[in-house]
This record gives sequence, structure tokens and C-alpha cells, in this order.
Amino acid sequence: IEQGGNLGSYSLKAPSTITDGDATIKAPASNDASLKTNFILLSNNTLAIKLNSSQQQKIQLNVTDASGRTYLKTNVNLQKGYNTFSKFVPGISKGIYYIKLLTNDNFIVKPLLNSEK
Repeated sequence: IEQGGNLGSYSLKAPSTITDGDATIKAPASNDASLKTNFILLSNNTLAIKLNSSQQQKIQLNVTDASGRTYLKTNVNLQKGYNTFSKFVPGISKGIYYIKLLTNDNFIVKPLLNSEK
């Protein structure tokens, strides 16, 4: 796992193997990270997402809390270049959350602070 350009931004670079007890997970092979990310949680539980994608691709977007509870799980189709979109995150209250993005060649986790409510 490497720390990205922004403090608190991590991405899993492949090929690498993660071992957890008896389970072994092999990350898919990667040329380079295909996404550059910037996230902002706006008022009214709306997450504004800005991504720069190196290719047209489908991503899975998850928002979870520190205990792993999922508040949002959705798929998004990205175009090559800059993409901006908003997603409503129901039930999210004040606290620290994690945004997870999964593509065919990239896994990104970023912390997110919700200071509202």
C-alpha cells in the first residue's frame, strides 16, 4: 500500500498479495493507477465526487464507517478525463467515513470527515 499525493489517500498497487490469517487475496495486475480522486461531502448528506480517469471504465463506489458499516454502494460509469457527479448518502451523521473505489486495476480508500449534524 502506498500513500498517494494527498495526505490520507492510499491506493493498493498490484501485483501484491495480502494475507489475513488463512485467507489470501491477490490484487489484479496494474499498469498504473487509472484514477485520481478528490471528494467533498456537501450539505444534506450529498457527496460531490471529482475523478480524473485515464480511460472509460466502470467503478464500484462504497462509503463506510470505521466499523465497516456500508452507507452507500453503487456502480458508476466513468468517461476518460474529468468526471464530476453527486451521490446522496442516507443515514450518515457527524463522524469519520471512508470512500472506497474499486476498478479492474485500482483500489483507492480515502478518509472523509462529515462535520454536519
